[in-house]
Amino acid sequence: MRAPDLKADSIAQKSQLIKSIIKTDKFDLISFHNKQNLENNLLIIYIEGDGNSWKSKYRISEDPTPENPVALKLAAIDPRPNVFYLARPCQYLDKTGLQKCSPIYWSSHRYSIDVVNAINQAISSIKSSNNASKIELVGFSGGGVLAMLVAAIRDDVSKIITIASNIDHVPWSKYHNVSLLEGSLNPVDFINDLKNIQQLHLWGEKDRLVPVKTQATFINSLEKNKLFEYRILPEFTHTCCWGDYWADALRL
Repeated sequence: MRAPDLKADSIAQKSQLIKSIIKTDKFDLISFHNKQNLENNLLIIYIEGDGNSWKSKYRISEDPTPENPVALKLAAIDPRPNVFYLARPCQYLDKTGLQKCSPIYWSSHRYSIDVVNAINQAISSIKSSNNASKIELVGFSGGGVLAMLVAAIRDDVSKIITIASNIDHVPWSKYHNVSLLEGSLNPVDFINDLKNIQQLHLWGEKDRLVPVKTQATFINSLEKNKLFEYRILPEFTHTCCWGDYWADALRL
């Protein structure tokens, strides 16, 4: 078993999370979940980041499985019942599975309609099996992008939390001088569809991968809606130190 898979399984086992595979029309998604409580109508879904998508600025990785699964770590310390973690399409696949999964789904099309539909289908499947009526979406990095895009097409999302997310990825791409994500949807184009959903957006002041300044236009739009809140945390980077902060964030 590869090191990233062992790390994910270790994180899950320590928190007694149960591993499963959720089948969608196009992708099989790896999931972990904690104890279920069918009497609780709230479902909490954590969506993983882009993972190991690029080897370098100009070279796509052969395997997008995250070496540091931040969303899984946060899901593992969430004490509430009905917490589910969703890996992204093509993550945690064996060699045979990866050969059937196009690299566009962790590069140019990482936030495409195919990916959004897969995450949405997985959430609907989880919701059905848990008799839930409300959903809270938590997304790390690119997982926050997908949380926003999925929420825009659902009517049961009560709250969105994003962590270190490039929610407006056009200025983000220009900042890093990389190709625009031409095959992807951009959450800022769906802000009007999200205006009635409570939102909390978190960024690290020292994040070099998703610098706060690349999200300035989006942040300005947040200030126009009382349901939207954002925080810029001093000393935090892209991956540090969200676990230490998470218990406080869940009380907000």
